[in-house]
Formats: sequence, C-alpha cells, structure tokens
Amino acid sequence: MRKKYVIVITSLIIILILSMGLVGCIPSRPDKFVVRLLASEKWGIISINDKGVETSVIARNGNMRMDIGAKGSTCLVAGKNAIEMYRFENEVWTYEIIKKADQVELLRKEILNSNVIDSNVVDGLDLKYVRDDFETKYEKIDGKWYERNTMPASLYVKGSSLVYEKNNKIVKYIIDYKIDLPPEAKQAKKDYLNR
Repeated sequence: MRKKYVIVITSLIIILILSMGLVGCIPSRPDKFVVRLLASEKWGIISINDKGVETSVIARNGNMRMDIGAKGSTCLVAGKNAIEMYRFENEVWTYEIIKKADQVELLRKEILNSNVIDSNVVDGLDLKYVRDDFETKYEKIDGKWYERNTMPASLYVKGSSLVYEKNNKIVKYIIDYKIDLPPEAKQAKKDYLNR
C-alpha cells in the first residue's frame, strides 16, 4: 500500500514539473503570440528587405533600448540617475553618459515606457489588429495565416519569432530578444571612463 502512495505522489510531482515547463512555451498561433509579445519587457523587431538583408532592429530588454538602422546604431541603458549612450556611427563606437535630470527623465521614459506597438516599423504589422480581430480576419493555408483581404500578407510563428511577410519584405517580432553590446562598444566605455 505504501508503495502505491509513493508512485502516485511521484507521478503527481512529475506532472506538476512538466506543467510548469509548459508555461514558458512560445504560443504557435499568431494572436496568442501577440498577446504574449505585448506583455513582454524583452522584445525585438527586425526588418529584412527583399534581398534577405536586415535593414533595422528595434529592441528593448528591461532597462536597455537598441535601435540599429542604415545610418548607425544607438543603445541606451537607463540607470537611476544617468543614461548610458552607446553609438555606432562612421564605423566607430562612442560612449557618453547623460546626467542632466531633464534629459535623464526624458530618455528613461523613452526606454522604459516604450512598447512593441510604439516601436512598430514602417510596413509592419498592426499588432492590436492581430490580437483583437484574428479569428475573423485571418485564415490558415499551408501552415501560414493569411489576412483575408490582403492575401499576399502572411503570418506564422517560427521558434520565438512571429514572422510577417508582405511584398517580399519580412518583419520578425521576437520575444525575449537579447541585446548584446559588441566588445568595441564596451571598449568605448572603458576609454571614456579612463580619459
């Protein structure tokens, strides 16, 4: 009898552990993905042109915000009383620390209050539209979801990304996007602080 209790309790513990593991899974349906993306503090939006080249990245990771475009890159890191700014222009990384209270407050709002919807790219997806009207506006064909009134536009989830394709352009929406500063940016900070 005691052996049966041990087996039952062990089985319940295993089921509980497996259930907890499923909580962190990425949803496979675009509307469910968007709900999770909108609630995330770590996200990235990557635009890819018709030649398969990344043209821009907009990302937020907690207290960090990164914007990468054709003209260069900017990464802002919000601290309590200062903002660290890393910039990549003309093939060189620079570092600056901003301490003026009004500038810090403005930049903190830009970093910490920005969400995926505010950062949506040109030709990107209307995330609220997908979240609110998915059932009536999209249909699944060959593993992709197509908007009924614009058949060339499609959505599908691949890994931790929601992929939006329209007119040979691709926009990827990524949950838990990690912002990595390159060693050159970190070196620019060391050089700035040691001068």
